[in-house]
Amino acid sequence: MRNNYLEIAEDKTVLSAKQTKKWPWWVRVVYSLVFLLALMIFNVAAVGQNIQGKAPVQTPIGGFGVDGDAFANTPAGYDGVGDWFFNPPGTGGGLYNPDPPYNFLYPYTYQLIDAWGNKQDDYTTFTSTNKINDNPNTYTWGLGNVPPKNEIQNVGVHFTWGEPSLGGNADDLWCLFAADRWQVNGSSYVDFEFLQASLKMLPGGTFQSDGPHGGRTVGDVLVTVEFTNGGPVATVVINVWEQVGSGYQYVVHPNSEFTGAIYATVNTAITTVPFDAYGGNTYDVNQWAEGAVNLSQLFHLDQNPCFKLSTVFVRTRSSGNSAQSELKDLPGAPIQIDLYMNDLAINCPKDVFIEACSDPVDVKMAYDNWKAGFSYSGGVAPVTDNMDKFPSLPANFACTGGTLSFTYVVKDFCENSESCTSNFKVTSAPKVVLTPPADKTVDACLGADAVKAAYDTWLASVKYEGGCDLKVTNNSSGAPDACGGKATVTWTAKSS
Repeated sequence: MRNNYLEIAEDKTVLSAKQTKKWPWWVRVVYSLVFLLALMIFNVAAVGQNIQGKAPVQTPIGGFGVDGDAFANTPAGYDGVGDWFFNPPGTGGGLYNPDPPYNFLYPYTYQLIDAWGNKQDDYTTFTSTNKINDNPNTYTWGLGNVPPKNEIQNVGVHFTWGEPSLGGNADDLWCLFAADRWQVNGSSYVDFEFLQASLKMLPGGTFQSDGPHGGRTVGDVLVTVEFTNGGPVATVVINVWEQVGSGYQYVVHPNSEFTGAIYATVNTAITTVPFDAYGGNTYDVNQWAEGAVNLSQLFHLDQNPCFKLSTVFVRTRSSGNSAQSELKDLPGAPIQIDLYMNDLAINCPKDVFIEACSDPVDVKMAYDNWKAGFSYSGGVAPVTDNMDKFPSLPANFACTGGTLSFTYVVKDFCENSESCTSNFKVTSAPKVVLTPPADKTVDACLGADAVKAAYDTWLASVKYEGGCDLKVTNNSSGAPDACGGKATVTWTAKSS
């Protein structure tokens, strides 16, 4: 039989001081301990939402510090760890060039900059009641303004790979990100949506999505960073696009599924930046958030070797995980990545040109090197190519000349296909032109010596050109008789 006082404690969510005084002393002690424990759990949960740490990535140098500031080698415990901006001394590198020209230093790094604070200037806001589960093809954009807590100006997104020397996996794709908000009061929500199919913003205020499952692709991931209640924490929520009943929607997955794959925090110190930040160059505490996610774990890429990341879509919305929360502001068009995890790459050698009359041995060596220059890397096995159809070197090609052309085609298991073309050309030898001397008549009875001299001069006056190492022969049997006679000669030109 349960104690009646415990039933009251279970059934009532709020108990007055007068009610608790009626309890026995030991019940009041138990209640106090339970209440204290609940407070402790609440505080641990709230503080624990800032998942700070060092993402083990290749760039920036030293990994990436998700630590509440934007500078490498700080704060204490992050010496040698990279961040958005380089900060000497220390070996940790930065992603952003702090001196003119202000830009990111690495490929696959993007900065989106949006107008803010004035309806007449901000042309990139959501203009209808768009929600996260709606088909993106129904989204609209245009001129508008949003509540200051949902106003976004700057977004940074950087893609990199895991660094084994820091404990990462070189095959893991990471995304580092940061986003700001105009005002720190109230709750703010920034979405980073990773889409396998292309999503583009079209002129005229619409979007075009190639996603086959309700405008997305099953398995797409939505990472939301929440500035909850204006508090000093950044809560990370992971949603995965799944089929639910006859439709599709985002389903929350606990962060415990991705331990070690998610980091996020708000800035815990005033931050100076080398670009405009809402009319200045500093951010107040809790005005921006940064994070890092291991996309290979989020997308379970060990089970999906044909994965392609097409688009990253960044925007703000009005509330947390509610399917009814409305999209508010976007800092620009969705970022087009078109990044394959097992990217198939091929190489064709440069065209080869060989002069006419080259040594056949040299031509054969050049041909072999040309053939060896066709290669591929990456792709998902089995990978096939058409090298079995490679053209052979014709006999006597060094002399005949000509062009061999080959289009190299490579395909992999995921139906990715790449092709390129290269040519091997031996310049044709100049055309052989043989011009015999004109017929010649000499006076009779000049004497044998004079006739022979005239004959030899005439025989040697043949003209010829072209070919390779051209050799000219004749069928002469000697000068004709000095006192009347005739000699007919045929010349033959032959190229080696």
